[in-house]
Amino acid sequence: MTGRALFYSHLWISAFTLLIANSASALLATHQTRFVEVASGIFALDPATRVSASGFDFFDEVIESESTLDGFTLGIGRAAQRSEILPDLISAVGSVLTSGFSTGLGSARSDISVSFEIAQPTAYLLSGSAFGMADASTLISLRNSQGSVIHDVSSFNFGNGGSGGGFSFSGILPPDIYEIRGYSSSCSSELQDFSCGFDSGDGTYSFSFKVIPEPSTALSIGFGLFLLSQCFRPRRSVSLTAAT
Repeated sequence: MTGRALFYSHLWISAFTLLIANSASALLATHQTRFVEVASGIFALDPATRVSASGFDFFDEVIESESTLDGFTLGIGRAAQRSEILPDLISAVGSVLTSGFSTGLGSARSDISVSFEIAQPTAYLLSGSAFGMADASTLISLRNSQGSVIHDVSSFNFGNGGSGGGFSFSGILPPDIYEIRGYSSSCSSELQDFSCGFDSGDGTYSFSFKVIPEPSTALSIGFGLFLLSQCFRPRRSVSLTAAT
Protein backbone atom coordinates (compact mmCIF):
# COMPACT_ATOMS: atom_id res chain seq x y z
CA MET A 1 0.00 0.00 0.00
CA THR A 2 1.38 3.40 -0.98
CA GLY A 3 1.99 6.15 1.55
CA ARG A 4 -0.94 8.21 0.26
CA ALA A 5 -3.31 5.21 0.38
CA LEU A 6 -2.16 4.41 3.91
CA PHE A 7 -2.77 8.03 4.95
CA TYR A 8 -6.37 8.03 3.71
CA SER A 9 -6.97 4.58 5.19
CA HIS A 10 -5.92 5.84 8.62
CA LEU A 11 -8.03 8.97 8.17
CA TRP A 12 -11.21 7.03 7.37
CA ILE A 13 -10.66 4.61 10.24
CA SER A 14 -10.20 7.53 12.63
CA ALA A 15 -13.27 9.39 11.41
CA PHE A 16 -15.38 6.22 11.63
CA THR A 17 -14.17 5.48 15.16
CA LEU A 18 -14.99 9.00 16.32
CA LEU A 19 -18.41 8.84 14.66
CA ILE A 20 -19.29 5.64 16.50
CA ALA A 21 -18.07 7.04 19.80
CA ASN A 22 -19.99 10.29 19.47
CA SER A 23 -23.23 8.65 18.32
CA ALA A 24 -23.09 6.32 21.31
CA SER A 25 -22.96 9.17 23.81
CA ALA A 26 -25.01 11.89 22.12
CA LEU A 27 -28.55 13.03 22.89
CA LEU A 28 -30.72 14.08 19.98
CA ALA A 29 -32.68 17.31 20.58
CA THR A 30 -36.03 17.08 18.78
CA HIS A 31 -37.97 20.16 19.93
CA GLN A 32 -37.31 23.36 21.85
CA THR A 33 -39.24 26.33 23.22
CA ARG A 34 -37.14 29.09 24.76
CA PHE A 35 -38.26 32.64 25.42
CA VAL A 36 -38.24 35.66 27.69
CA GLU A 37 -41.38 37.76 28.18
CA VAL A 38 -42.14 40.99 30.04
CA ALA A 39 -45.05 43.39 30.58
CA SER A 40 -45.90 46.37 32.76
CA GLY A 41 -48.69 48.89 33.09
CA ILE A 42 -50.71 51.32 35.17
CA PHE A 43 -53.90 49.81 36.68
CA ALA A 44 -53.56 46.95 34.14
CA LEU A 45 -50.79 45.18 32.28
CA ASP A 46 -50.06 46.37 28.75
CA PRO A 47 -49.57 43.73 25.99
CA ALA A 48 -46.53 41.59 26.70
CA THR A 49 -43.26 41.65 24.76
CA ARG A 50 -41.75 38.23 23.99
CA VAL A 51 -38.43 37.25 22.39
CA SER A 52 -37.97 33.59 21.41
CA ALA A 53 -34.98 31.48 20.40
CA SER A 54 -34.50 30.65 16.73
CA GLY A 55 -34.18 26.89 16.37
CA PHE A 56 -31.47 25.20 18.42
CA ASP A 57 -29.01 28.10 18.17
CA PHE A 58 -27.33 29.65 21.19
CA PHE A 59 -29.81 31.99 22.93
CA ASP A 60 -28.79 35.04 24.98
CA GLU A 61 -31.43 37.70 25.62
CA VAL A 62 -32.35 40.35 28.20
CA ILE A 63 -35.54 42.44 27.89
CA GLU A 64 -37.29 44.97 30.12
CA SER A 65 -40.58 46.84 30.32
CA GLU A 66 -41.26 49.97 32.42
CA SER A 67 -44.42 51.98 33.05
CA THR A 68 -44.30 55.48 34.48
CA LEU A 69 -46.85 57.97 35.80
CA ASP A 70 -46.06 61.63 36.43
CA GLY A 71 -42.37 60.91 36.04
CA PHE A 72 -42.34 58.00 38.52
CA THR A 73 -41.63 54.41 37.49
CA LEU A 74 -44.41 52.32 39.04
CA GLY A 75 -44.22 49.05 37.11
CA ILE A 76 -41.15 47.04 36.00
CA GLY A 77 -40.71 43.66 34.36
CA ARG A 78 -37.28 42.29 33.46
CA ALA A 79 -36.38 38.82 32.13
CA ALA A 80 -33.14 37.19 30.97
CA GLN A 81 -32.00 33.85 29.61
CA ARG A 82 -28.75 32.38 28.35
CA SER A 83 -29.09 28.82 27.07
CA GLU A 84 -27.26 26.32 24.89
CA ILE A 85 -28.18 22.98 23.27
CA LEU A 86 -25.28 20.70 22.30
CA PRO A 87 -25.01 16.98 21.38
CA ASP A 88 -23.99 16.09 24.93
CA LEU A 89 -25.13 19.11 26.98
CA ILE A 90 -28.22 21.24 27.61
CA SER A 91 -27.64 24.23 29.88
CA ALA A 92 -29.48 27.39 30.86
CA VAL A 93 -29.33 30.36 33.21
CA GLY A 94 -32.41 32.55 33.58
CA SER A 95 -33.80 35.27 35.83
CA VAL A 96 -36.80 37.53 36.36
CA LEU A 97 -37.26 40.74 38.33
CA THR A 98 -40.57 42.57 38.81
CA SER A 99 -42.00 45.44 40.83
CA GLY A 100 -45.37 47.13 41.06
CA PHE A 101 -45.90 50.13 43.28
CA SER A 102 -49.04 52.16 43.89
CA THR A 103 -51.11 51.63 40.70
CA GLY A 104 -48.25 50.04 38.75
CA LEU A 105 -47.83 46.41 37.72
CA GLY A 106 -44.94 44.37 36.38
CA SER A 107 -44.59 40.80 35.13
CA ALA A 108 -41.77 38.70 33.69
CA ARG A 109 -41.07 35.13 32.61
CA SER A 110 -37.96 33.25 31.48
CA ASP A 111 -38.75 29.78 30.13
CA ILE A 112 -36.91 26.89 28.47
CA SER A 113 -38.25 23.50 27.38
CA VAL A 114 -36.18 21.01 25.36
CA SER A 115 -37.30 17.56 24.23
CA PHE A 116 -34.57 15.08 23.38
CA GLU A 117 -34.19 11.42 22.49
CA ILE A 118 -31.76 8.91 23.96
CA ALA A 119 -31.27 5.74 21.92
CA GLN A 120 -29.53 3.56 24.51
CA PRO A 121 -29.04 3.48 28.31
CA THR A 122 -27.05 6.61 29.07
CA ALA A 123 -25.42 7.99 32.21
CA TYR A 124 -26.14 11.64 33.00
CA LEU A 125 -25.52 14.43 35.49
CA LEU A 126 -28.13 17.13 36.22
CA SER A 127 -27.03 19.98 38.47
CA GLY A 128 -27.98 23.59 39.10
CA SER A 129 -29.92 25.89 41.42
CA ALA A 130 -33.38 27.41 41.85
CA PHE A 131 -34.36 30.54 43.76
CA GLY A 132 -37.60 32.46 44.24
CA MET A 133 -38.53 35.40 46.45
CA ALA A 134 -41.86 37.11 47.11
CA ASP A 135 -43.93 36.96 43.90
CA ALA A 136 -41.44 34.82 41.95
CA SER A 137 -41.73 31.08 41.38
CA THR A 138 -39.09 28.81 39.85
CA LEU A 139 -39.19 25.25 38.55
CA ILE A 140 -36.69 22.83 37.01
CA SER A 141 -37.87 19.36 35.99
CA LEU A 142 -36.94 16.28 33.96
CA ARG A 143 -39.75 14.04 32.64
CA ASN A 144 -40.03 11.02 30.37
CA SER A 145 -42.34 10.53 27.38
CA GLN A 146 -45.18 9.42 29.68
CA GLY A 147 -44.97 12.66 31.66
CA SER A 148 -43.59 10.91 34.74
CA VAL A 149 -41.33 13.09 36.87
CA ILE A 150 -37.73 11.91 37.14
CA HIS A 151 -36.48 15.03 38.94
CA ASP A 152 -38.42 18.08 40.07
CA VAL A 153 -36.87 21.08 41.83
CA SER A 154 -39.16 24.00 42.63
CA SER A 155 -39.04 27.18 44.65
CA PHE A 156 -42.36 28.77 45.55
CA ASN A 157 -42.42 31.51 48.15
CA PHE A 158 -45.27 33.96 48.72
CA GLY A 159 -43.92 35.63 51.82
CA ASN A 160 -41.18 38.11 52.62
CA GLY A 161 -37.95 36.17 52.26
CA GLY A 162 -36.40 33.77 49.80
CA SER A 163 -36.30 30.04 49.17
CA GLY A 164 -34.28 27.72 47.03
CA GLY A 165 -30.83 26.24 46.74
CA GLY A 166 -28.53 24.02 44.72
CA PHE A 167 -29.04 20.43 43.55
CA SER A 168 -27.23 17.61 41.80
CA PHE A 169 -28.63 14.35 40.43
CA SER A 170 -27.06 11.51 38.49
CA GLY A 171 -28.12 8.16 37.13
CA ILE A 172 -28.80 6.20 33.95
CA LEU A 173 -31.67 7.02 31.60
CA PRO A 174 -33.21 4.18 29.55
CA PRO A 175 -33.96 4.76 25.85
CA ASP A 176 -36.88 7.19 25.59
CA ILE A 177 -37.89 10.74 24.70
CA TYR A 178 -37.43 13.20 27.57
CA GLU A 179 -38.24 16.81 28.33
CA ILE A 180 -36.12 19.10 30.48
CA ARG A 181 -37.84 22.28 31.63
CA GLY A 182 -36.78 25.36 33.56
CA TYR A 183 -38.47 28.66 34.25
CA SER A 184 -38.82 31.61 36.59
CA SER A 185 -42.01 33.69 36.61
CA SER A 186 -43.11 36.72 38.60
CA CYS A 187 -45.96 39.24 38.69
CA SER A 188 -46.00 42.19 41.10
CA SER A 189 -48.63 44.73 42.14
CA GLU A 190 -49.89 46.52 45.24
CA LEU A 191 -53.43 46.56 43.82
CA GLN A 192 -55.71 44.47 45.99
CA ASP A 193 -57.92 43.29 43.13
CA PHE A 194 -55.06 41.96 41.00
CA SER A 195 -53.73 38.39 41.09
CA CYS A 196 -50.16 39.42 42.05
CA GLY A 197 -49.51 39.27 45.77
CA PHE A 198 -46.60 41.59 46.55
CA ASP A 199 -44.90 44.69 45.21
CA SER A 200 -41.75 42.87 44.03
CA GLY A 201 -40.43 39.53 42.87
CA ASP A 202 -37.01 38.05 42.14
CA GLY A 203 -36.35 34.59 40.70
CA THR A 204 -33.40 32.77 39.14
CA TYR A 205 -32.71 29.29 37.80
CA SER A 206 -29.72 27.50 36.36
CA PHE A 207 -29.14 23.94 35.26
CA SER A 208 -26.71 21.78 33.33
CA PHE A 209 -27.82 18.43 31.92
CA LYS A 210 -24.79 16.51 30.69
CA VAL A 211 -24.46 13.10 29.08
CA ILE A 212 -21.52 11.12 30.47
CA PRO A 213 -19.74 8.82 27.98
CA GLU A 214 -19.22 5.23 29.05
CA PRO A 215 -15.60 4.17 29.66
CA SER A 216 -15.60 2.19 26.40
CA THR A 217 -16.83 5.27 24.52
CA ALA A 218 -14.13 7.46 26.04
CA LEU A 219 -11.55 4.81 25.08
CA SER A 220 -12.85 4.79 21.49
CA ILE A 221 -12.57 8.57 21.31
CA GLY A 222 -9.01 8.41 22.61
CA PHE A 223 -8.11 5.69 20.12
CA GLY A 224 -9.61 7.70 17.26
CA LEU A 225 -7.63 10.78 18.26
CA PHE A 226 -4.47 8.69 18.43
CA LEU A 227 -5.02 7.42 14.88
CA LEU A 228 -5.63 10.96 13.66
CA SER A 229 -2.37 12.09 15.23
CA GLN A 230 -0.54 9.28 13.44
CA CYS A 231 -1.94 10.46 10.11
CA PHE A 232 -0.26 13.84 10.47
CA ARG A 233 2.95 12.60 12.12
CA PRO A 234 6.02 13.39 9.98
CA ARG A 235 7.60 10.27 8.47
CA ARG A 236 11.33 9.76 9.00
CA SER A 237 13.23 9.05 5.82
CA VAL A 238 16.10 6.58 6.01
CA SER A 239 18.86 6.42 3.38
CA LEU A 240 21.38 3.64 3.06
CA THR A 241 24.85 4.36 1.75
CA ALA A 242 26.98 1.50 0.51
CA ALA A 243 30.33 1.20 2.21
CA THR A 244 33.36 1.72 -0.02
